[in-house]
Amino acid sequence: MSEGTHYALPPALDLKLDKNAFRKMEILFAVGVTLGKEFKKVSEQLSNYSTGYLALPRFMNIYTDSNGVKRKLMLIRRIDDSRVWDQLRNLNVDVPLTPDEDISYLESHPNALLVEHCPSSERTDGYTLPSKPCAFRMPLEYENYPLDRALKVVLPSDMEAVTGFTLVGHVAHFNLKPAALPYRKLIGQIALDKLPLVRTVVNKAAKIDTEFRTFVVDLMAGEEDYLTEVKENGATYRFDFSKVYWNSRLGTEHYRIIEEIKGVAETTEATSVVVFDVFAGVGPFSIPLARIENCLVLANDLNPDSFYFLQENVRRNSSRKYPITAKQIKCFNLDGRDFIREIVFPYYKAALQSDSTEFFMLMNLPGLAVEFLDVFKDLKGEFPTQPIHIRCYCFVRHSLENDTSKIAKQTEADADARRRVCEALGVESDAISIDDQKENFSGTHLTGWKVRFVRNTAPLRDMYCIQFDLHLCVPHASTKRPRNE
Repeated sequence: MSEGTHYALPPALDLKLDKNAFRKMEILFAVGVTLGKEFKKVSEQLSNYSTGYLALPRFMNIYTDSNGVKRKLMLIRRIDDSRVWDQLRNLNVDVPLTPDEDISYLESHPNALLVEHCPSSERTDGYTLPSKPCAFRMPLEYENYPLDRALKVVLPSDMEAVTGFTLVGHVAHFNLKPAALPYRKLIGQIALDKLPLVRTVVNKAAKIDTEFRTFVVDLMAGEEDYLTEVKENGATYRFDFSKVYWNSRLGTEHYRIIEEIKGVAETTEATSVVVFDVFAGVGPFSIPLARIENCLVLANDLNPDSFYFLQENVRRNSSRKYPITAKQIKCFNLDGRDFIREIVFPYYKAALQSDSTEFFMLMNLPGLAVEFLDVFKDLKGEFPTQPIHIRCYCFVRHSLENDTSKIAKQTEADADARRRVCEALGVESDAISIDDQKENFSGTHLTGWKVRFVRNTAPLRDMYCIQFDLHLCVPHASTKRPRNE
């Protein structure tokens, strides 16, 4: 197995978290919202002016305004723009009479918590808060800061903000940029404090270029426990995050494909649907698909750890309500090309005499999947067959510098995908059609061509799903269809 390309990780700085650095007094505002049917709607609009802090005391004070209307006090951030106050008044929000004067008073009286004209509310938690709309000072501690704001306090001011982590069960996974690497232990400690369900914080210490799409993890903080569980699309997946590939950002894409195949299984005249999941991982496509009636899934992954957890997840997700048996899913531990030759081809050929089976092939290995299409060159013959619905994922690194519009990027992605697919299959570009049928074409050809954007992965680098129906010319096979045991 080839090793990942390690980054030159600098030593982590021996920095101690100084919680005193977070103590400060901040000017905020209290405003009043009318109780009743409009309360929820106005409260949602006020969220645009949220303080962004955590664990602030809640205003429980109900008061009666000058017109005799009962209102509830709510806390918002400091506002210096008079136009915003006008917008809030138009929402029937009770705002301070003179917000600018309130701010001026507090700034000229650094020890004051409230403005002179605003009495405090009776509280037992030690906070001094207003009893009507006005500006006031709020004491803030480390516990009040969310993760992003806390990191801004401790990291150099000229450093790009640390963003973009994913939660994988109890594991928080960061992809830190080089400038942030010396601070990774401190970042990990704060993440551990601010993310309630997290016990392990890691950073990617090597690029995902190993044979099994895994990477070397760098423990930033917490327990060295990578055995985790994730719930997605009605299933629970258990796996060792350090040994298998999992991307929490693909949950929506998994759902899209599952629903597409489910729709085919439930609404077409097909008596069965067979899904070949060439790079199945721990089963995010395969397991939900195996629950669909009349759907057989052949799931494969080369990584022995992925294969182990795939089998375990099949067992864990099988229940009386949703039984998953060998008639619904079969798991394999093969190289992708070997899986297609040894498993896919026999199933596909055996069904040539039947028009009642729909075939899907999922190829979720974006860095290499297109290259695996070359295995279809092994199928040659005289007779057209029913197609295989291919869903092949790829990365496209855009070369556009001046035009990065969606249309320009989509056009470039389509051209790049066409070139790579044609090269892998050994066909000319005229073998591709965006229509569902291609008239008078006897050789291997593609219909229903579409290149769909999935997600952005890096500047000028996007992930796409290449969708097409692959029509192959193969001889009728006498091979009996493998038994579903």
